[in-house]
Amino acid sequence: MGRNQTARHRPGAPLDAGELSVFLASCPPGTVGIVRALRSAVRRHAPDAAEAIKFHSICFYYPGAHFGSIGGNVCMIEDRREGVRLSFIIGKRLEDPSGLLCGAGKSKRFVDIATIAQAKAPTIAALIQAAARRARRAASTARPARTAPWSPPPRGSPPG
Repeated sequence: MGRNQTARHRPGAPLDAGELSVFLASCPPGTVGIVRALRSAVRRHAPDAAEAIKFHSICFYYPGAHFGSIGGNVCMIEDRREGVRLSFIIGKRLEDPSGLLCGAGKSKRFVDIATIAQAKAPTIAALIQAAARRARRAASTARPARTAPWSPPPRGSPPG
């Protein structure tokens, strides 16, 4: 594992039960089933993505991409006051033949999910799969961080 990469940030590593419980406890009771159904759908269609609580959401991503959970983002499950939202940081670039994606931001798009059946719909699965392919590609083409060709001498060393 790389520096700062814990076991839960390895590809395919799910949230630990404690983190998931804390997140679900903060959700209104009527949305917990929808969140669970969406999480199952994402884990089924992007099984090799890492999962973490980031940005007050359940975030699925490939940690090897530049900017980590943003550059390698598959999607996020957001539990908002208005309801549950499946959001895609790179949503503007996703194919959306069903016209489900909403939002006018520079890149982020989302789908409001009102029911468990909607969370399990093939159109949602297709969006998740498209986002996972894109994020996987971003992670696999990321270049390693540059390292300095030399290191400065320790302080107090005589010049050279």
